[in-house]
Amino acid sequence: MTTQTMMQKLNAQMNLEFYASNLHLHLSEWCSENRLNGTAIFFRTQAQSNVTHMMRVFNFLKGAGANPIVKARMQLMGTTPRWRSYSGKHLKSMSNAAPR
Repeated sequence: MTTQTMMQKLNAQMNLEFYASNLHLHLSEWCSENRLNGTAIFFRTQAQSNVTHMMRVFNFLKGAGANPIVKARMQLMGTTPRWRSYSGKHLKSMSNAAPR
């Protein structure tokens, strides 16, 4: 694999980590709103872990002389997170099962 190809793949991974951190943060907020506090903490921790991974790859790319390109979330996966369209019966049943 060429160095350029490796840098492109690392840049893609960095952007996936960025997207994952955003998604985990959104899921954490949803869990908080629905009183799933333990799960909300789990997702916030995952979001922070993704940010840490993203920054490690970013710093590696900068150190290797590459110019990392951080894409906006909407450019990564389309216009809306897929889990939002899943929020019908399944998410409603989860919130009904949550302790009140």
